[in-house]
Amino acid sequence: MPLLLSGKAQPPTTKLDSLGMAYVAWLKKTFNESQQEAIAAAATSHGFTLIKGPPGTGKTTTLKGLLNSLHLREYNRYYNAVLDVARRPDHETSKAWAAIGDEKPHILVAAPSNIAVDNIVAKIMEEGFCDGEGRQYFPNIIRVGRGANINVKSVVLEGMVEALSSQPQDVVEMRCRQLQHELSVVQHDAVLLRHEFRAIIKWIHEYVDDLRKSAGAAPPVEATAIGDDTTSPPPILDQHQDALVSDTPAAVAVYRFDSEDEDAVHVPFSCDDVAPPSVADLDDEMDEPFESVQVEGDESDEVDEPFDQDDEDEVDEPLGSPEPPVSTAPVAASMEEGECSDTEAPPPPLPSGDAAEAPPIPSPSPPPSPPPEPERPVPPSPDDEPIVIDYNAYKQYRDMAQRINLCLERFHSLKLELQRHVMVLRSIETHGRVVKETQDTLESSFLESAHIVFTTLSSAGHRALDDSTRYDILVIDEAAQAVELSTIIPMRFGSRQCVLVGDPQQLSATVFSRTSAQSLYERSLFERLESCGHPVHMLRTQYRSHPTISAFPRHFFYGGILQDGQNVCQPAYSKMYHSLAPAFQPLVFFNLSNSREGMSSMSRSNPMEVKLAVNLYLTLRNSCPPDAIRGKVGVITPYAAQMDELKRAFAVACGGDFHQDVEINTVDGYQGREKDIIILSTVRSDPRKGVGFLNDIRRMNVALTRAKFACYVLGSEAALQNSKPWAALLDHARVTGCLVHVPNPQENLFTLVPQPPGPPRGVITANPNRGGRGQSPAHRNQHGGYHQGGHGAGGGRVSPLHRRGGRGGRRGGRHHHDTPPTPRHQQPISYSPPPHAM
Repeated sequence: MPLLLSGKAQPPTTKLDSLGMAYVAWLKKTFNESQQEAIAAAATSHGFTLIKGPPGTGKTTTLKGLLNSLHLREYNRYYNAVLDVARRPDHETSKAWAAIGDEKPHILVAAPSNIAVDNIVAKIMEEGFCDGEGRQYFPNIIRVGRGANINVKSVVLEGMVEALSSQPQDVVEMRCRQLQHELSVVQHDAVLLRHEFRAIIKWIHEYVDDLRKSAGAAPPVEATAIGDDTTSPPPILDQHQDALVSDTPAAVAVYRFDSEDEDAVHVPFSCDDVAPPSVADLDDEMDEPFESVQVEGDESDEVDEPFDQDDEDEVDEPLGSPEPPVSTAPVAASMEEGECSDTEAPPPPLPSGDAAEAPPIPSPSPPPSPPPEPERPVPPSPDDEPIVIDYNAYKQYRDMAQRINLCLERFHSLKLELQRHVMVLRSIETHGRVVKETQDTLESSFLESAHIVFTTLSSAGHRALDDSTRYDILVIDEAAQAVELSTIIPMRFGSRQCVLVGDPQQLSATVFSRTSAQSLYERSLFERLESCGHPVHMLRTQYRSHPTISAFPRHFFYGGILQDGQNVCQPAYSKMYHSLAPAFQPLVFFNLSNSREGMSSMSRSNPMEVKLAVNLYLTLRNSCPPDAIRGKVGVITPYAAQMDELKRAFAVACGGDFHQDVEINTVDGYQGREKDIIILSTVRSDPRKGVGFLNDIRRMNVALTRAKFACYVLGSEAALQNSKPWAALLDHARVTGCLVHVPNPQENLFTLVPQPPGPPRGVITANPNRGGRGQSPAHRNQHGGYHQGGHGAGGGRVSPLHRRGGRGGRRGGRHHHDTPPTPRHQQPISYSPPPHAM
């Protein structure tokens, strides 16, 4: 937390390779270069990490990838802690097992809106994560808040509590007895696994010790760093061997060789073909590797003793659990065996009957695998330097470590489930129902078992989150749309790392007060840190819009840093309606000559643009196959009154079910959305009254980046020319030949011809600006095109304009007063033609 409060950038402390080479290969295959950079930055450092995601750059996909990396990193820490404790003597493990739970991943993901939260939750539930060996697994996640959609209901906290609380008493009692039996089976398995695990460790030590004695080396020193992935043991160095660094300190031991012994024998570090021992002579009294499963405060004879000694003969096969602890992926096959030293290893002890009859650990859903280690023999240095013996180089060790980890996950999952059922049973017996106090305790219990918790910024103040464990990592999506005070709410848990994902070039938070807006209240923490020079990792490839559509936004809003993906340049992005007539290019500005705006209540409308929008849609619908248009057209406008007029007009022209064919909304309501075809109605048409809040280039950015294949802008050239941002768009339309003059809104659009390309009218101004870290400032664009003033990667922005009325998020629009807002400050905008127009 002190690091977050300082706001300083923290240099990388870990290596991405420590998550597993198979995982790194999956990252390189799945994500582009800038996405990989953003994920690596979040996964290898602490403090603040800022990730800027312009429209169409795969921000949600990147967010899922970085959550995958963070969860895998934290789970490896927990995995190492488990093995560290498992290798200790019995008298040192009683308290250590109790602290193991603190090493589990505790990640909190928040966003300003429910839709943003549900989008990432649904994506994780559908696709899962990738583990260190490249296999799919599903992390234990919980969604806090009742605003969740139907696709994520199964992981909503309130729903999980309600489902458990509504069970009949006899069902709860039966489940308690079943859980007791399953716990006794798992604990019995754990005892056998632990003894066999220690036998493998002992065999490895004896084998290496024999070689050490022949080499005259010093006794080994155990590396017992519990779950610390930042203090890896020193690498194994040799004059002719590259360094091999192990990032799994719980699976290593440090040896020191005598520097005077020049003939030291090299220790084999990969001996998969040398058989380890099984459990030889297990004592009758086996120390339990876990804390006893006592349900707190339980006095019931049926529930209080989960380890019923009378059932010991029944410990044969564990019953299936309906709740897999982590994953539903199958267990991976063993890794290929590595090389082995020519030095012959001592024969391992013969397997005992106890070990042979040990019941197998159920593995319906293994946790993520740790990164596999290299399996080549690495000789130690003859110098008097400590070396690392990597137990993960032994296949038998890796297999047993996986089984122990799975067993412990299963144990904790069953233990928590039993505790919940006992609480419900007590409440029903005492009060005849599950009371509020019990429900609150159940919420805390569910959150305790979750690895990743999702919620909105406002719901981060939920009472249940106060009772749960700490959250070491905080990830905030749409961070540029939240005011600083909202962002601080989830920071109260003392996280050591915070990842902010957003785009200040798009819409910010809604502020109703003019005074607050003048005081920069609407500024986000993302913007504050970026303006202070904090490193920003920008996603630089857009995969949404046709190159003709993206040309203006890429240069004007992002200084030419944003590039088109290969997919948008393929023939598939050329649609049949592009060739209907000259006026149906991918990007067209329809200049309506007789446009007239009107004022109604607190908003504005333009009936002429409504008629043109209907005419344009009907022309497309009647000229193209139904599957090319139906459900693929969006009509957007900045004004709520215009949205209402559009809905009425489309209902008359297309019938009452028009919403199945075309979606009509405000620009604000479309942020984060996309459609094949976008029709944008700008409304303003009086040159004497200006353009009002249309001058906010963030809203303009959102409006122009929703379309995939076609973007049709309806407006008045005379009115919009008075706005520098819109004048730049008009200049772009003139230069590229996509400006179409419309004398009448009901004109036959097939007869219209774009104005021939000509020189721009834009006012060229110069203004020095600041650029973002590692990225060219907007005013230094080397690719030609449009430039804007500001700060940060991709250029800055015109400051937020004072607004009245509220942004309806993605579900609705804003109602705005007629009084034109006054910008806090307006930075000059310069224009130069894009390269292809020169």
